[in-house]
Amino acid sequence: ITCCFQFDVMTQLHQTINRAWNSSSIWEAAVECFRIKNYCAGRVAEYELYYSFLAEHYPERINVEVLKKSDVMLASAICDAKEMQCCRDQNVLLKGCHDHRINEYKENKSLTGDICCLETQGT
Repeated sequence: ITCCFQFDVMTQLHQTINRAWNSSSIWEAAVECFRIKNYCAGRVAEYELYYSFLAEHYPERINVEVLKKSDVMLASAICDAKEMQCCRDQNVLLKGCHDHRINEYKENKSLTGDICCLETQGT
């Protein structure tokens, strides 16, 4: 999906979440939703929420493309400028840098997750 992260879409999504869940954080709202077992019993990631919101409110902006595994890195612990440049050089389209991965890496340097620059691995 190439449109989910456009500013106006994200602004409306955050406003909608704030009204429904009294939180502007998509992650906090998703966690709260999962706590209500009969309401959000499935295994839904926030990316699916973005897509569903987009499909409902902005269907004309959806552009689905099939990506190769090498285009996407969703589990990264190293996200510094050097690593991000290596990913751009390798035409990686999406790099997910999650706080919990970064924190785990700080404790154990072998837990790099997805990585573009082999020379930064384990540093």
